[in-house]
Amino acid sequence: MIRKKRILFRGFYNFYNFGDDLVLIAWNDFLSSKLKYTNEKLELYTIQRDKSSTKLNFDNQLSLDHQEPPDITSYINEKFKRFHVALKIPNTIELIEGMKRWLLTSIVIIDTAVYKISRKSFFIKEYLDFLSSLDVIHYIGGGYFTDRWNAVLVYEFFLVLLAKNVNSDLKIIGTGLGLGPFKNRLSRIVFKFFAKNFDYLFVRDDISLKLLEDLKVGVCADTLGDDAILLFPFIEDIKQKQNVYSNNRIAFNLKSFPDHDYFLIKRNIENYLRCMRLQNCKIEYFCFGKKPGPDDRKLMEILDEELRKDLSIHDPYEEGWTSFIENLAQTAVGLGFAYHFSVILTLLGIPVVSVYSGGYYRQKMEGGIKFLNKDSTVLSIGELTSVNIAEIASAAKSLKHNNMDGELEMKYKKMALEYAGVYENILK
Repeated sequence: MIRKKRILFRGFYNFYNFGDDLVLIAWNDFLSSKLKYTNEKLELYTIQRDKSSTKLNFDNQLSLDHQEPPDITSYINEKFKRFHVALKIPNTIELIEGMKRWLLTSIVIIDTAVYKISRKSFFIKEYLDFLSSLDVIHYIGGGYFTDRWNAVLVYEFFLVLLAKNVNSDLKIIGTGLGLGPFKNRLSRIVFKFFAKNFDYLFVRDDISLKLLEDLKVGVCADTLGDDAILLFPFIEDIKQKQNVYSNNRIAFNLKSFPDHDYFLIKRNIENYLRCMRLQNCKIEYFCFGKKPGPDDRKLMEILDEELRKDLSIHDPYEEGWTSFIENLAQTAVGLGFAYHFSVILTLLGIPVVSVYSGGYYRQKMEGGIKFLNKDSTVLSIGELTSVNIAEIASAAKSLKHNNMDGELEMKYKKMALEYAGVYENILK
């Protein structure tokens, strides 16, 4: 009997952030629909979190019921409790910066050494057994390797070191990743040594690729774009159903993110919405995050009440992911701050004004969105304070993107071919 191949998906999915959950859906669909893998051949493991992806009404062909075991610290704390040791190690992400990190490090090093000799360990045998059973750790699309989430980077670095230590045949791959920005020199060094463990590392923008080149990481790497491109066949089917008479529907989004100071542009946004309303346009608000994740719905409270009451609200965790995208497809133009709001509209061929604030989102928008369409309209919040949004949106709407569908199809075909080759190679 042929043993099932075991893959652990790591990323920022299952935090009620639709873009990250959409990437998980895209990979599940690609492996099953395009590469024809079945549950008899693969076991996909996901991270234990809020399970927000299960709220999107996605009919996953490959089971996502298998979950990564609990955090290493849970095993250690269980043993402490069993032997009445009055000590508890905090959650690992918090621990990286805590005083007890040396205790965790010592336990892991000793337990791993014993495990490699005897396949036994006192504290974390279950977790080491899990890592030993894996064939692939796959970091799916997202921008989580950056100074902003330094603790995540450090944790993933030590996780990969541990996994490779007990499982030398393990393959590490990354797809659709946005890397950086790194202003902290130590973070750059940690990332360099972390990235050297990858067998394949595909990024979503050329800024990320240049970082790999500058650091001389020396792994197989290329810019292929955001992993959501894998949904291109699905998007094309939706485009066939687009309503040609939907010119009066406007897509609008505010993204809950610390760098976004909407009070700087509150008046400009409200003027735009009022202008659209005077033109008998229907304003549709698309939430790309939901509490306990990024609470995009709450951000509507910054708008005057008379504007809020006219908004049609769409939430993928309430209406399902396909209906959500189908509703986006019925709009004529978009104004938004969420990265995947702009990604989806671009894939749909709908003009969008993408707005950012800060270096992290600047790379997302100017790197990731302009990789999809070099003629995309991308502005900073600062620039938006001094322009007429209605005129900018109108200009974006009237701009002709020659052979845009053909260019996106070529990007999809290149991505699909590369990813199919990678999986064929690592799972042979």
